[in-house]
Amino acid sequence: MKNRILLAILFAAVLFTPSCLKDQKDLFDEPSSARMQSYLENVRDVLTYVTDEGWVMDYYPGSSFAGISIVLKFTEQEVTALSEKDPYTEETSTFRLTTDDGPVLSFDTYNSIIHEYATPSSTLYQAKGGDFEFDILKVSEEEIVLRGKRSRNYCFLHPLFDDAEDYLLAVKEMENSISVAAVATTIDGVEYEGFLDSATRTFSYGEKGTPDDNLTNKRYVVTPTGLRFAGEFSIGEESFTEWVYDEDAEEFIDEMSGTVFEKLIPPGWVSYDDYLGNWTLNYDGGSFNVSITVNEQGNSYWLDGISKGGFKILLSYNGGRGRLGWVRQRVGASGTKEIACCPWDAASGYYTWAEGVGMYGYVEDTEAEHLEVKWADNGVWRQTSDYQVDSWLCMILDPNNSDNSTGATGSYLFANNSYQLAGPITFVKK
Repeated sequence: MKNRILLAILFAAVLFTPSCLKDQKDLFDEPSSARMQSYLENVRDVLTYVTDEGWVMDYYPGSSFAGISIVLKFTEQEVTALSEKDPYTEETSTFRLTTDDGPVLSFDTYNSIIHEYATPSSTLYQAKGGDFEFDILKVSEEEIVLRGKRSRNYCFLHPLFDDAEDYLLAVKEMENSISVAAVATTIDGVEYEGFLDSATRTFSYGEKGTPDDNLTNKRYVVTPTGLRFAGEFSIGEESFTEWVYDEDAEEFIDEMSGTVFEKLIPPGWVSYDDYLGNWTLNYDGGSFNVSITVNEQGNSYWLDGISKGGFKILLSYNGGRGRLGWVRQRVGASGTKEIACCPWDAASGYYTWAEGVGMYGYVEDTEAEHLEVKWADNGVWRQTSDYQVDSWLCMILDPNNSDNSTGATGSYLFANNSYQLAGPITFVKK
């Protein structure tokens, strides 16, 4: 009986004792939401009032696409964007500051300049690896650091105190002035070399003689005075963020350390224009005629005549190496399915549809009467497998199929009347 009475007393004590959980929730959650709101209002003030000219966004989409400068002018609710691709055209839309496991800057209505890299198209169903929603990692009047919620790529905003159009035109002028193939420097007695790929705006560097596969890559954008990198990086004991280009001396000077990077022309370097023209494509089993024409001057080409069905192949130009690039790409569609030119290891029979996998084309004898381009694996596939690219296939890819590929296609064929283009492959200029 005593035990029953004791249990009843304890039950009543528990039942009627006021809970402190709600008070704790009010004590911690409400102030944290208030603090977040205050933080977001500070972000809005920094975006809107630090400068009348706006912010330069060093925007880094997927690694296959070059970093680009976009000027963003903010008001309380709207943002006006201008891009270095077209400094004369601006577009206004809205933005939103919100939370999603932290503060977020969202460009929440469509703006073709901002959304270009994040919006899928008929030729790029995965878009260009960009974002329109960004985690806010750092905010100051000198720099804002963002990270794409989908790509996880970092982007950087720098305050602009010059006219936006003038700034972007100066960027284009600097890019034309640089035309640099490679650079070299010595730090603490060690010789280093690096290569600037203007097509992807990637700087690849290492000690002199380092194999291509072992070089370290750092992305960059062009500024009116030179190059600005995607965050600080180190070579030897020196750290770098921004270089000034001296056109007369043909060298870069790092602003922080004063280190000088001398311009070089590496062996086997071929200019963009020298690749233009008519070629004979040789493969295992025969040859046919192709031509290389301009897509984007200084950055990329179209390879015409490669197919029976009329599709073309996009080739990139690596200005640092003076080389061509040929990677997996979409060439057509069949309903919801994609037709892709896929890298193939003909010896093993395996192929892949992974982005960025492919080959690079290089010239060994730049003095030959007829230039010959040889093709080699670009190393991307070998990072995750033992296979290497020496050939190509036209394949049907189905985004609704877990294995993605559903086989070959009879309507998209190479000029040899086959969905296979077996290597070794060479181009010989006519």
